[in-house]
Amino acid sequence: GKSYNYDHTRLYGPYPVTDEVEVSAEGKVKGRTFESDSIKIYPNELKENTPVTLHFEKEKIEKYVEEKEKEENSLKNKLSRFFDKYTSALNEASTNNNFASVSPFLKSGTDNYKQTQHLIQTGQGAASFYQSPQVVDVTTEGAHVYAEVLTLNNQGVWVKSTYKLLDD
Repeated sequence: GKSYNYDHTRLYGPYPVTDEVEVSAEGKVKGRTFESDSIKIYPNELKENTPVTLHFEKEKIEKYVEEKEKEENSLKNKLSRFFDKYTSALNEASTNNNFASVSPFLKSGTDNYKQTQHLIQTGQGAASFYQSPQVVDVTTEGAHVYAEVLTLNNQGVWVKSTYKLLDD
């Protein structure tokens, strides 16, 4: 069959009035796809405009959303604690010009790793006191965890950043 993106202002068709038409829908919420019931419309039921109402398993979807939100909130709290530890290590590393304090939090060889190493080893990080960022959103895609955070920069402006975190 054909697939269409749903738009409540749009009519779909025309369809031949000699064939039955089967209608169903898919919706995506928090990364999971849910399917509606499927309705067959027989030729004798087809009119110029035939309204169709489809139903999703509302309780199943609500339960999934509730569980997912609990999981995300738990993950958000875990990530907040991680960023607190990371920020503390970053401040310690900056104060003591000791990259080893923060290196376990960074993926070796990445641009961020090299930049942080350079700032700390050259003493440029000592001029800054880093505040722990606020975790505003957490998403998971397979084994990857993405944290969207707000950080106060040196000019006192909130900056939004996204971190890709590895699970070690």
